[in-house]
Amino acid sequence: MLLCAVAPGPVMALDPCPGGQAQAAGAQARFYRDSRGEYRLRGRIGRSAVTFRLAPESDTVVLGEREAARLGLRYSRGRIVRHQGARGVGLGHAVVLDSVQLGGIVRERVAAVVVTGDESGEVLLGQSFLHGLRRCRDAGAIVLRAPYR
Repeated sequence: MLLCAVAPGPVMALDPCPGGQAQAAGAQARFYRDSRGEYRLRGRIGRSAVTFRLAPESDTVVLGEREAARLGLRYSRGRIVRHQGARGVGLGHAVVLDSVQLGGIVRERVAAVVVTGDESGEVLLGQSFLHGLRRCRDAGAIVLRAPYR
């Protein structure tokens, strides 16, 4: 059984974006703080719109059963994993999302965990999507940029 960890804590300490980088051309996404101080952004899993909460402390994208069902994911077929989250250790199903899109950044075959019993509707955006993206701060936003190809 695999353990998927989500450690509670601050989102991240980032340096300011270098001059012009935040406005430079290329695939990027900008997260802004909501009224609770969390960074959120609308995006897509497959063709369905979702709101992501930036969670770089998470190993994978994490979503609850209710959201997975809304998205039409066949998560019960996934490998059962232990999930360490803010509420303690629970069980979930490992899945692979066909595509995840945030702003101009699209990633395919993104690892995720569907947490059993989680009805919150929240989707955490973890390292399975964030890995390899450049991150910096710009005018109160966290900017994610895809590497140049």
